[in-house]
Amino acid sequence: MTTSSARPSAAAPVGPRPRTILVVCAALGLEVLALLAAAVLAAVGLLRGTAATTGAGVVIMLTALGVAALLAVCARGLWRGRRWPRSLAVTWQLLQAAIAVPQLGGEQAGWGVVLLVPVVAVIGGLLSPSGVAYTTGRHNRGHGSAVL
Repeated sequence: MTTSSARPSAAAPVGPRPRTILVVCAALGLEVLALLAAAVLAAVGLLRGTAATTGAGVVIMLTALGVAALLAVCARGLWRGRRWPRSLAVTWQLLQAAIAVPQLGGEQAGWGVVLLVPVVAVIGGLLSPSGVAYTTGRHNRGHGSAVL
């Protein structure tokens, strides 16, 4: 029995990237772009003096930039087949769903749907058999082998 110092989740995945991971990374990329746009709008509001309060505008801008950076790192990790970004990506999607669902019954129903589309794409893709296999390093192994 040979031992390896590399963890399975740190090893580069072998084989083609499943479509589910492509969809997940694309959805995360769109979310990153939307958050960057929100940060730019908040910055423009601050510069023009149209933000309700300066403190709130700064907080919105910094939060949007921070979450955008986190999602970009998650997308990069998932693209490379890493396991660790799954929990971060799903956590953000659940927070986004908590914002979107109440809007579905009101005047902003369209925005609720827009927010829910990437939620379904990311969570569905990450929990699909091919998404799990790709991010756990099991996609090119026999069904009976386990990664410890």
